[in-house]
Amino acid sequence: MSAERSPACLQTSKKNPAKVPKRIHKAERGKLKREHLNELFLELAGALGNI
Repeated sequence: MSAERSPACLQTSKKNPAKVPKRIHKAERGKLKREHLNELFLELAGALGNI
């Protein structure tokens, strides 16, 4: 196996064309989690700045 992935591996499963690979869902969940944490840290920074 090569270190690089072919574009074919990013396509949907042959069994169920509507199914999205789990790693894409995981990446999206991770991105949303990081964005949410960043928002919380910005709120905290604002609250601490007002003290």
